[in-house]
Amino acid sequence: MASSNEPGQGPVLEPVGRVDAERLTEQLRAAIGEARRAAVVLAQRVRDAHRARVWVALGYGGGGEYAQGELGISRAQAYRLIDIAESAEGLSRAIGGAGVLAGVSPAGDTGAAGLVDLGLSQRALREVHGRLDELTTLVTERLTAATQAGQVGWSAVRAIVGQAVDELRRELLPAADDTAADESGGALERALILPRTN
Repeated sequence: MASSNEPGQGPVLEPVGRVDAERLTEQLRAAIGEARRAAVVLAQRVRDAHRARVWVALGYGGGGEYAQGELGISRAQAYRLIDIAESAEGLSRAIGGAGVLAGVSPAGDTGAAGLVDLGLSQRALREVHGRLDELTTLVTERLTAATQAGQVGWSAVRAIVGQAVDELRRELLPAADDTAADESGGALERALILPRTN
């Protein structure tokens, strides 16, 4: 079945048939959904540990020290995960507030099995964290309107949430023709954001 070898790539296989290609693609989609759900569960558990200040009972001087010592992640990574969990929680409230699809999470499980994956990446959830109030209002309004129009299937919810997240993320990007934009990739913005405290 191998047709040639490419350096470092191993044997090149002949293309599979359509049925096998569709089966493999569906398996990949399922695995990606599982990875998203696992990432949100991890983020929620880190957030819960942070809220509970578990480092105190375990003898650590702070959350960052705990994250490094017990979880093997940096303080910054722990806070990124907390942001993801807060964004996921906010979107879940917005979806529930609109009265559609109870038990939906933006990227996976929130403790109950079988929640719908809305296809949002960790990066997307982090990037909208600073605008959660605006995002949840927008999502609730759009889902409420869709409910009144009778369009409340999970695919419609996924599309509405995804569109709202994409709109806010695009607004966060600097304009290409903005001459005042920082050429160093946002160093000024990063310098102005104060780090969180434990």
